[in-house]
Amino acid sequence: MERGLFRSVRARHAGYHLTEGGDNVEVQVVDNQIERAVKTLKKMLRKEGILTQLKEKRFYEKPSVKKRRKRAKAAKRRRRVEIRATQRSR
Repeated sequence: MERGLFRSVRARHAGYHLTEGGDNVEVQVVDNQIERAVKTLKKMLRKEGILTQLKEKRFYEKPSVKKRRKRAKAAKRRRRVEIRATQRSR
């Protein structure tokens, strides 16, 4: 899951400027487009999996439950790969 939690990215679009650094995430609002900046921040957090990690670590999870969850996640990932492979071969 650790695929570079905070990669170095600089993206400039109309309405916001996004910078990710070592251990901080920054979205600078440009032209008072706050809604767009918040939307971008949420999208980035979702893409990086930070919100999922926060939800998982909110409460203690027994090791047996953690293993079960990881197995289910791996099975889902395998099924998705198989489906994509069959669709490409058609």
